[in-house]
Amino acid sequence: MTPHADTLALIERLSAFTGIRMHIDDASKLRSAVAVRERATHCHDTDAYLAMLQHLPDQAALEQERRALSAALIPLESFFFRDAGQVALLRKRLLPACLRERRASRTLRIWSAGCSTGEEAYSLAIMVAELLPLSAGWSIRIIGSDINVQALQCARAGVYPDWSFRGVPDSLRNIYFFKQREGWEILPALRAIVRFCADDLRAGAAPDLAAGEFDLILCRNVLMYYRDDALPRIVNRLTLALAPAGRLLVAHNELAIGCFPALVRQVFAESAVYRRSDSMPEKVAASPSPAALPGISRSRPAAMPAPRQHPPVTVALATPVPLPEALSYAWQLADQGAMAQANACCEQLLARTPLEPGAYYLLAHLAQESGDLQRARTLLEKVIYLEPHYVIAYLELCALYNLACEHLRASRMRRSAKRLLEGMPADAPLGTRGELKAGELLATLRGEQNAIVMYS
Repeated sequence: MTPHADTLALIERLSAFTGIRMHIDDASKLRSAVAVRERATHCHDTDAYLAMLQHLPDQAALEQERRALSAALIPLESFFFRDAGQVALLRKRLLPACLRERRASRTLRIWSAGCSTGEEAYSLAIMVAELLPLSAGWSIRIIGSDINVQALQCARAGVYPDWSFRGVPDSLRNIYFFKQREGWEILPALRAIVRFCADDLRAGAAPDLAAGEFDLILCRNVLMYYRDDALPRIVNRLTLALAPAGRLLVAHNELAIGCFPALVRQVFAESAVYRRSDSMPEKVAASPSPAALPGISRSRPAAMPAPRQHPPVTVALATPVPLPEALSYAWQLADQGAMAQANACCEQLLARTPLEPGAYYLLAHLAQESGDLQRARTLLEKVIYLEPHYVIAYLELCALYNLACEHLRASRMRRSAKRLLEGMPADAPLGTRGELKAGELLATLRGEQNAIVMYS
């Protein structure tokens, strides 16, 4: 066997073992991760390590090694208030809605899945504290979980270097952290509502992660690391973990029609959100087949309610109405689930200003909501033609190309977005409402370049 063929065989074998997506470009990183496990298991080389995997004494030992190797393969990349657009959505809409809905029970349960070193879980605690005094008599629990036990040790310590606060105003950091010689330590009152536990999303739930428990789940920049044949079990676990009407937020590059077939997809300007229906059955199919993965199946389960129907309306957009206000109104309609009205609003707006990229961008979101991914692609391509600096459209096209297994085109979209961001001021606003800044998105893309898996 040639060295190249030998490397491919190793990649395929360990990718199948861990469920993590890998390709030939990841060979050096894979071998570094395997070397770590060779030393930990006292194996003298890779062949000995592979042989050891075949002779582990029981299933528990096999699962333990699977988790350890997976943790070595998945990079740790986290910082406070990551993705300003989604953070704004959490602050202004999702968390206030969760608190309103849980007023009677005065309980709030949130899960940060794949929490890495804990910045996301503590960011959620800070956002809750901003909305609700911790002395208000509520029972609040935020669970951070990760497969990497060393990362969880850092999370439990709650002490972070300056780099974890990139993009965070000093004034906010100074309110919720106090300076230590080692870094910045989270306030005890916030630490008290956050717990961390080791968890493999592909396995059975840890005791702290009961099914039907969570009002809000964040699982961002996690799904992109897993192979298609590993995703169904993870999708099923996240779906079942939601409480009735609970919400799930994933990263932008993980948003795809059909990825969570038992959940309802809600579109906001800052991001899409998956939500459990009150009528969702208590049991979801244990392991959806690969045909139910993104880009292949668009059908709704029979148990799901039909999409909300809105009476047809004529949306009058008088000529004097400024374009930003017209677009804002269209987004409000989409936020409220009035997709037909939002679509009509965009069409009328384009009849007046046919070269407006923002309207085509919203229409692309509406097309994804309806499951018409080909139309969404066409619309996003039109956005880029009309406005070559529309960075978010490049990244959304990247995700759609990946769903269609057009990885070369997806990679070109990602590179184009990165080049554009490198030429922008760090504080340049992106997206439809400007909450996301160019510098933050560029830092995210650069961080993902160090990942074992590139989603492009």
